[in-house]
Amino acid sequence: MRTVRLSPMSMPEAEDFIAELWYRLEEHGIKTPGIRLKTGSDGMVNLQLSLESSEAAALALGRKEYRLDPTLTLVDTSATTQGGRRHGH
Repeated sequence: MRTVRLSPMSMPEAEDFIAELWYRLEEHGIKTPGIRLKTGSDGMVNLQLSLESSEAAALALGRKEYRLDPTLTLVDTSATTQGGRRHGH
C-alpha cells in the first residue's frame, strides 16, 4: 500500500485533480484508492490517497505535476509494524 499526500490546493484544483485521477484509474484498471479529504480553516483542501502499489500511484498521478508534499510523498504503509510502531521506510 502506498499513501500519497498532496500539498494544499484550492477546491477547484482539488475537483480537477479528482476528475483526472478517476480518468487515469479507469484508463489503467487501477482499484479505487482510499481518499481522505480535509478542508482547512483557510479553505485549502488537503488530499491523501492510499493506492495498492508504487506502480499504481505513478500511473494514477500521471505526468501532470501536482504539488506533492515533499516530506510526505509516497509513504510506504506496507512496512511491518511491531508493538504499534512502524519499522522501515
